Amino acid sequence: MDLEIALKGMASSKNALRSQKGIGSLPYMSEHMDRLAAYTSAVEDHLADFEYEQEVEERNAYNRAINNKNSPSASEKVAKYEIADVKATIKRLTRLVNSAWKLVDEKKSRFNHLEKEAKGQV
Repeated sequence: MDLEIALKGMASSKNALRSQKGIGSLPYMSEHMDRLAAYTSAVEDHLADFEYEQEVEERNAYNRAINNKNSPSASEKVAKYEIADVKATIKRLTRLVNSAWKLVDEKKSRFNHLEKEAKGQV
């Protein structure tokens, strides 16, 4: 799944779960928790690719800097500068993924409470 589609799906599912219906309707909550989990999983796949890319790019940038006769510490600085965009993307996606999983967990608890309440167990 394309990253932008997955991010839009995550945002849409999060908004749905934050709505009035997302607070009290068991079928609605279930559907959107499932969607959010699926979109979040797709985003995590892209996140893993970005993390791999970061490691490879950082190593390559470091090696180029060393081959250009830079000191190891200067080479590390060059490498970190060259991967700043990928690192920023990783941080952003990590926060979005963590937030999504927290919302799924929160909604699961709410879902279980409402289910027990409906059965008269609360």
